Amino acid sequence: MGTVGTYLPCQDPLTRKVRIFVQFLLEKYKTKKPILQVALLKTLNKKYRKHFPEILRRASKIMEAVFGLELKEVDPSNHSYALISKMALPSDGSPSDEFGLPKSGLLMVLLGMIFTKGNRATEEELWEFLNALGFYAGRRHLIFGEPTRFIIFVCPSAPHILCYLLD
Repeated sequence: MGTVGTYLPCQDPLTRKVRIFVQFLLEKYKTKKPILQVALLKTLNKKYRKHFPEILRRASKIMEAVFGLELKEVDPSNHSYALISKMALPSDGSPSDEFGLPKSGLLMVLLGMIFTKGNRATEEELWEFLNALGFYAGRRHLIFGEPTRFIIFVCPSAPHILCYLLD
């Protein structure tokens, strides 16, 4: 494993395709455009099309765990999907960006990780966890921006994270 907060190139080609799907789904969510299976398949070359169900399943799990968005098939005949927010917070109580993407999804994941570590996590443990999710120090994320800035500026609404990082 590399040093904390460094970029680790992914060796698994399916994981790279999952990341492409996640980026694609986020873009569709932000622009409020329909998500069509045909469009998703176009992002894959023929070699990976047989893995479409697995790639979609894994991307769907990430969307739900990190962003609180559930991928649902809304029209089986056209194979079209929609991302539905699973956050039961009122819109004025949920941190989100100008596109309405819930930033509280990542916050909840971080809190869950801290909880599983006995309510304490070192900075190294936090970065190992974030790196596994595809967040790297100094590398801008499409939704959250640079993770360190996200933690410092968004998480003060959840000061317990900052406290654990400072220990």
